[in-house]
Amino acid sequence: MLKKLCRVIFLIHAVSYELVLAVQKTSLQLESFSVCPENENTRYPIRDLTFNRVNATHSALSLKVSFLDDIGDNIWSQIILERWTSGGWASVPFVTQKNPCKMCLQYFPEIWIGYFRAMGVKEPEKCPIPKGDYVLENYLIPMQGVKIPFWKGRFRVKVLWTGSKDSNDIYYCLEIGASSEEKI
Repeated sequence: MLKKLCRVIFLIHAVSYELVLAVQKTSLQLESFSVCPENENTRYPIRDLTFNRVNATHSALSLKVSFLDDIGDNIWSQIILERWTSGGWASVPFVTQKNPCKMCLQYFPEIWIGYFRAMGVKEPEKCPIPKGDYVLENYLIPMQGVKIPFWKGRFRVKVLWTGSKDSNDIYYCLEIGASSEEKI
């Protein structure tokens, strides 16, 4: 029994150590930002999206969106993460959680607050985000605000907002392409 417990503790330590190393030894770069193919059928279609790489460390995003509802407990957020492998795109378990506002404030506060502040939200650090028409103009995406582990490779991230955990009724959808390289 003690031997099994020691193995479990060792595995937990090894995995958490590898996650810390993954964050410390890689740099994440955005390659693309686009609307999902089903964008026109979503509750909050994204309009006029443009994404430009400014340099090796910065990218700028512009878009327009109209939220018909407050963004809070009434919405579920699902993040689908895929990693490129020799056999094609492979899903990596990630997160489905109620309230994208609270989730993003927990995991990506710098990006969330800056993103909604740039759209003109008066208190982006508080939930819910009020319904309304929003415009984002040449927002410089702060990649240093991403604190999740990424291993070396290419990734595809799909951000979906829905009306319930298992709903096919998509409210909002973005697709993001990224690559992660070892720091030199």
